[in-house]
Amino acid sequence: MKDSIKTIRLKAEWKKYKKKTGATQQGDSKELGWSVSFFGKIINGNNECSAENLVKICNFFDIPPTA
Repeated sequence: MKDSIKTIRLKAEWKKYKKKTGATQQGDSKELGWSVSFFGKIINGNNECSAENLVKICNFFDIPPTA
C-alpha cells in the first residue's frame, strides 16, 4: 500500500523532531498517552490518524497541523 501524503509528512516531521531532540518512540508514546505500537502504526501509516490525534502530534512536535 502506498503511503499517503499525511503519512509521508508525519514520518518526515518525526525524523526531524527525533534528530533535533534525541526523542525516542517509546518516550514520546508515553508522553502522548499512547502505546508504542499505536504511535508507530500512526507514523508508519498502518493506523488512520484522526484529526484529534494529528493535532495532538503537531502540538507535541511544536509544528502547525498544516506542516
